[in-house]
Amino acid sequence: MAAASNEIEKDIVRYVDSHGFFVMGVFDPDHKTPDFAYSIGFLKSLGQGDVLISGLDLKMMKRLVNDMYSLCREGFQLTDFARTSELFSSFDCVIRAIAPQYLRGEYLTSALWYSESVDGVPFSDAYQLVWPDKAGIFPWEEGFSDSLVGAQLALWREEIPA
Repeated sequence: MAAASNEIEKDIVRYVDSHGFFVMGVFDPDHKTPDFAYSIGFLKSLGQGDVLISGLDLKMMKRLVNDMYSLCREGFQLTDFARTSELFSSFDCVIRAIAPQYLRGEYLTSALWYSESVDGVPFSDAYQLVWPDKAGIFPWEEGFSDSLVGAQLALWREEIPA
């Protein structure tokens, strides 16, 4: 187990120890990549993978990660294609398993660090909270709004159910 080496890492460790998780917000000042927020510590506190959401207001995304934590504490299980109407008032959110190549990349850096360096557990499981367009169509479905293509990261696995 490695010690935290900077103030952000120390804050992460403190928050996970006291609140069960930490929410990291990430923004691209050049607006080439959608802003996103992700959890750190879900595995330790909930026994489930961390979550990520993108393409919305950063403050809102942090609140949604907090809300997802509360749902999971109440028994919600994060699985690929699970749905919940508990995060948004007017539409469902679909939970998608994040593809393995993105678990080691730039999107979940601090969650990877925490899991492997602090907890000593391999980081192998994370989920993306995906929102639909105004018609309720998700990015992998035919008819998804062209104006929203690229508005949220597409980190999920490519398998689509029949």
